[in-house]
Amino acid sequence: MTWKIGLITLTASCTILFFLTFFLFVSGFNVILLANSCVCKLCQFGFLVSGLLVGFTCAMYPIGWKDNEEVRQICGQSANTFNIGHCEVEWAYIITILGGVLSLLSTLLPCAMPV
Repeated sequence: MTWKIGLITLTASCTILFFLTFFLFVSGFNVILLANSCVCKLCQFGFLVSGLLVGFTCAMYPIGWKDNEEVRQICGQSANTFNIGHCEVEWAYIITILGGVLSLLSTLLPCAMPV
């Protein structure tokens, strides 16, 4: 069940980031448009929500190890929440965490933009 929630939240986060990126490319990164406080706050809010959703997804992902029988078969009986047993967490999970951190840090960028 937790992987379904994680999939939905990660999909929502990627959708928000896609539309923000699409808007920025269509606007041509126009400084005058982006200096508008309403547009700036909307972009900040989008990055914040996206980063929080990614963080929530990365926290929910290991919780699903406990209830999954396939994980216990492959990784051993010691597999539990936040303990994957004999298996390893590879780059995809780490890069997803870093993407969420970058999204949260992107909320600070409009604050540094000169008006």
